[in-house]
Parts: sequence; C-alpha cells; structure tokens
Amino acid sequence: MKRFEIEDMVDQDASGVVFRAVDTSTGRVVALRRFFPFGVDGGGLEGDEQLAYGNAVEILTGLQYPGLRAVVGGGCDSVDGMPFITTEWIDGSSLMQRIAERSLTLDEVGGLIQRAIEISEFLSGALGQEGIWVDTELKAIVLGVDGGGHGFTFCASPLKWMGKNTTQRGFASLVSLTEDLMGWRGRLVADHEGRGLARWLSWLRGVSSQTRLEEVREALSACLKAVPPIAVSRPVRPASKPLALPIKKRRRVPAALFGILALALMAAGGWVLIQWNYARIGHGAKVHVLDVLEDDVELDLKPAKKKSVAKRVEPEPVVHDAPVVSTEPTEPTEPTKAVVVGKNCFTPNDRDPLIAQDGNLVSLEGVFSEIAYSKSGKTMYLQFSKQAGLGDVRAAVEKANLTGDLTEEKLRPLIGKRIRLRGMVKVYQAGSSQRPVILILNRRSIEVVN
Repeated sequence: MKRFEIEDMVDQDASGVVFRAVDTSTGRVVALRRFFPFGVDGGGLEGDEQLAYGNAVEILTGLQYPGLRAVVGGGCDSVDGMPFITTEWIDGSSLMQRIAERSLTLDEVGGLIQRAIEISEFLSGALGQEGIWVDTELKAIVLGVDGGGHGFTFCASPLKWMGKNTTQRGFASLVSLTEDLMGWRGRLVADHEGRGLARWLSWLRGVSSQTRLEEVREALSACLKAVPPIAVSRPVRPASKPLALPIKKRRRVPAALFGILALALMAAGGWVLIQWNYARIGHGAKVHVLDVLEDDVELDLKPAKKKSVAKRVEPEPVVHDAPVVSTEPTEPTEPTKAVVVGKNCFTPNDRDPLIAQDGNLVSLEGVFSEIAYSKSGKTMYLQFSKQAGLGDVRAAVEKANLTGDLTEEKLRPLIGKRIRLRGMVKVYQAGSSQRPVILILNRRSIEVVN
C-alpha cells in the first residue's frame, strides 16, 4: 500500500471503497479499490487466500485490451488482510451519471454489451476459465471524456474471481445490465422489441452455464443484425491452470435468524421515524400514523414498488431502475402539507433522511452559502453553511461537469440566495460521520427560488 498515495475518496458501498490515488513509482493517477470479500464486518483474506488473490492480480497486471481499464497492481493489506486492486484512472463520468442525463441509443446499448462480452472473453483466456469477469454495475462503467478515445470502459472484478460461486460470473449480470439500460427491469417485453435485443435476452436467460462466450456474442450480433463479430484475441500469457482460489467459507448465520432480525429492525426503525416526524411537524399538526409508516417503509425498501391504491405520493425513481430520468427541477411541496421523510424536497437540516435516500434522485432547498473544493481540487462543493462540518449536507459538481454554466464564476452570483437543487444522493464516509452529497450534473438542476 505504500506504493500508492491516496488523494481522495471517490465512492463507497457495501462491497468496498474506491479512492483516487497516485502511483508513486510512476507518478500516474490510478483508481484504488479496497474490497470487502465477506462483507463490511467479515474481515479480510488469510494465508493461502492472500497468495491465490495475489496470483490472480499478477496474471492480470499489465494486460491491455480496448475498453478495459488496465490493472496496475494489487494485493492484500498487511494490517487487516483486505484485498485491493489498482487500475488506470480514466477521466470521465460513470454510466449511472450518463443515463441520468439521457437514455442510450439502441446501438450504444448493443455496443456496450458486446464490449463487456469481448473483454470477458479476453480475461477468460488469462484466468483459464470462462465467465463474465468485468464489473457490470452502472457506476463501475466509466465513459471517458470527449477526445480521450476511451468510450465506455470496464474494470476486472476481483469479487467475481474470489470463491467458487460460479453464479457471480455467470450471465445473470449481463441480463441485469441489459434490463437496466433498456428500462426493462420488471417488465414483460416482446421478442421483437429493441430490434431483436429482447429475443437475445430471452435466449440468454435460458442457456446453460456451459455456453461459451463466443456463442453469446455471436447470438447478440445476429439479433441486432450487426456486422459479423470479430475474433477476440487471447492474451499472450494464459494461466497455466484454471483459476481456483481457495477462499474459505465464513460461518453464516441461519437465514431464518436474518429474517427475524430484519423484521425487528424494520419495526424499530418505523417507530423511531414516526416519532421523528411528529417532533418535526409539531404537536399541533395531525398526521395519520399509517400514512407516515407507508412513507417510511418505502424509504427503507427503495427498489420495492408498492401497489397500494391509497398511496399519496409516487415513489421517487431510482437511477439504476430506468435509463431515462428527468433532471428538471420539481415543483415545490404545497405549503399546506407537512414535509415528512419520503417526500421529494429536503432541506440542509435533513441530514439523516437524506442519508436514507442514498442512490435516489431528490430535491434540496436552502440558502446557498459558499463554494469549496476537495483536497485534490477535482470536485467543487456547494455548501449551505460557512465552515461546514464533516457531516453537513452539501452538493457536488465533479470535474467532468465543471464546464459551461457549472463553473465557479457562473455560480458565485447565486451565493446568499435560496436555491433548489435536483440530483442523486451519494453518501460518503467523512471521518466518523456520514455525509450526504447531492450530485449535480447540469445547470438545469439548480433553480433560484427567490
């Protein structure tokens, strides 16, 4: 780890943490990701596990292929055994950010899925075993900035080669990625939709796990009536034997106990949030307990779509569930209605409710106080209080979007005014606190209220 000097934290979720770092041996900027192989509290790798992981990283280090972010290095932390991997840094925005602005064309979707398959074929030759070896999460796919010549880029996923669970590297990840990009998640689609892409998706769901990636790629090309697929070259240094990491199984808690604990936590959380809402809106206002609880449950279970006919507010769309998401500012909440958790519009004081909205699009209204920057200078922050604390709510404009009307020069005249922001919530770890940040992608996401 001494080789890489961390500059800034880029992203964090239940699978790990991504940092922007500098490779001190070359001076180049890299992306460093620490993984949690057994969950946040599951610990790191031990003994033979570390050796096997290091062997896999060594196999992949330096491999070059169009659309693959090259592996620079990796290993396991000597202190806690957590595995990490470093890849080349690509300036640009994630696929999640891109589809929040506009949906991809069918040609773009087909090309992206085909590239994921081609790269996985290439990596399969190196690792000695076929599988979808790239990370297919929307936020892990990066679109290089214009002029870089990178297009959409993928990264090899260590979580897929750790352990013997072949379903992690099966075709299910391709199915999910295609559904997310086409807006087909949870829908029944006819085979002719998507110019035949739906037919390929239906075929892919039913194929054997032994089906070769070459067949999958050729079937995709046939459905899209694309040009004949090119032959994918294999790496010059294939693994001497199939990859099989001896990852030990950790003791698991019975599923029934998890269910009981989940129900207990939901009940306790619902009670706490109900009390919080009563305190917030005042004792004089009357709020129906079932209405508040409905909002709270929807907040905790973001992907769920309830069918209750008595629902008062349509659920806030989740970015990864649909490729087309409006970034236009929403209308302000009616003044006669109490603002409770689960509504569209929040204030800078709603830190905890915003943390619960991680990954969702929301509106935030408050007095714009000052502009600040990250230590690396790559991110500009819009703050609602001077000398904001580590956990205070703020908005962020990343480097790729610091152009046109989103520059400091254009936004500084808004300081002191009440503004309404529209963007996706990202929750970052700031010291011992969690900080909700609203990601701003364009100037249309900022509206002056008065």
